Amino acid sequence: KGVKDAKYDVITANIVADIIIRLLPDIGKFMHKDTVLVISGIIDERCADVYKSISENSFVITEEIHENGWCAISLKLQ
Repeated sequence: KGVKDAKYDVITANIVADIIIRLLPDIGKFMHKDTVLVISGIIDERCADVYKSISENSFVITEEIHENGWCAISLKLQ
């Protein structure tokens, strides 16, 4: 199995909202039903854009943390 065919138990992305939004349509192919995806590095002002992309790409939020103007979100596939 090559890296592009692998499924992972945990995936993290600590990067700006624009990149996370671009990753969400494709990252599901690296996940199985129990994979946890943790996204962070999102400024509060961009959380609404990220939430929209989450719902458009068949993810559900399992946990979120807001602290000091930043947001981190834990997701699973629907």
